[in-house]
Amino acid sequence: EALSREQLRSERYGSTLAVLFIDVNKFKPINDTYGHKVGDEALQLVANTLQATARASDIVGRIAGDEFLVILTDVDAVGAERAAGRMMEAVEQVRLVVGDTRVELTISVGAALHGAGMGPEALIERADSAMYRTKRSESARSELATALASRRVIDRMVEQPMQVA
Repeated sequence: EALSREQLRSERYGSTLAVLFIDVNKFKPINDTYGHKVGDEALQLVANTLQATARASDIVGRIAGDEFLVILTDVDAVGAERAAGRMMEAVEQVRLVVGDTRVELTISVGAALHGAGMGPEALIERADSAMYRTKRSESARSELATALASRRVIDRMVEQPMQVA
């Protein structure tokens, strides 16, 4: 609901909007090794860190399991990249200690910019795809998928159909 509302506001006033799709890295091993209570604590620490790192105008929410979405209002690609970097660094600094063991917390982030007429599902899907590309590359940086870049990929696919052997 919040994303739909912000997309409409963005289109009406010509402002920019981006979303960050965030996944907690290696969350299942945390749950399996230390139990669900520690897993819940890890999620709370990540959520609190994201909220503390976000601007007052941004919206942070947990969408499923170990996945979070951050809605960034009035931000361009550079601002979204900076926000993602700040959040990744802040989560890496979080201290989760179980007995004598410090449990490392890291996140993978994908970002997408809103384009005119784009629905919430499409915007989230682009940010989710960018997050998975980040995870696969095991990069310490977030990946930004803009509507323009995605459009170029689609255009190339139409111009040069894939050859099936």
